Amino acid sequence: MPTTLEGQNCLVTGAAQGLGQVTALALSHAGAAVGVSDINGVGLADTVDQIEKGGGRVMSHVTDISDPQSAQGLARAVQQDLGPLDLLVNNAAILGPVGLPWEVDTQEYWSTFEVNMRGSFLITRAFLPAMLERRQGRIIDVVSGAVSLPYIHCAAYANSKSALVAWTNSLGAAVKGHGICVFAINPGQMSTRTGMGSLVAERPEHKRFNPEVAAMLARGGGEPPETAARLIVRLATGEADVLTGRYIGVHDDLDAMLRRSDEILGGDLYTLRIRKLTA
Repeated sequence: MPTTLEGQNCLVTGAAQGLGQVTALALSHAGAAVGVSDINGVGLADTVDQIEKGGGRVMSHVTDISDPQSAQGLARAVQQDLGPLDLLVNNAAILGPVGLPWEVDTQEYWSTFEVNMRGSFLITRAFLPAMLERRQGRIIDVVSGAVSLPYIHCAAYANSKSALVAWTNSLGAAVKGHGICVFAINPGQMSTRTGMGSLVAERPEHKRFNPEVAAMLARGGGEPPETAARLIVRLATGEADVLTGRYIGVHDDLDAMLRRSDEILGGDLYTLRIRKLTA
């Protein structure tokens, strides 16, 4: 398998800070031409500056991923400035309201789905036709470990990411045989502004709801975004294409998963499923 991404065109959404910015830099360092998008133009300019200082090729586009016209505008800009897209990283997301499900604002709850699920859907739809025509492309949806937990005080975030995992699985099955691979990755509990750390730092109520997480992050714990960025770069090489449609976490042993891929596919593992009692 290739060890660099020379010749690949990649796009990272939510690239103005945190994991998105780190991922864009990692893809550039691996040799890819990188498109970056975010609703935050100031932070996006910083990402572009860092990539250019490293000698990388980059283009940027301020995008509201929850708006269909903005998503289509991004696809046109990437095609014009970079060319056909090889890798799409749907990273842009919001954390949503914090509190018990019956206490949070209903519009805030639903707005979390508008960004985290609908936004990723719209961006994917904008780029998918060209990938299907070329019979080539990879899509990575950044999700969360919260998808398999009750997470009662951040239900909007957890629920929207669960929907995104299900979408990844459905899309992976739909494009099977069309040369396109799709993955959902769990970046771990990051302490970046786009991760759990922002809740602890900016929303005091989260410390009350999740004291263990707050204590861990206060000690400097949490997964660095570089870990997930390395996983994304590795998936971009194509070595794990056999696992298309699956959920892969930064703490999973990808080498072991590849060795046991027949078992994973045969047992329908690393997916969200309803498990029922057997007779």
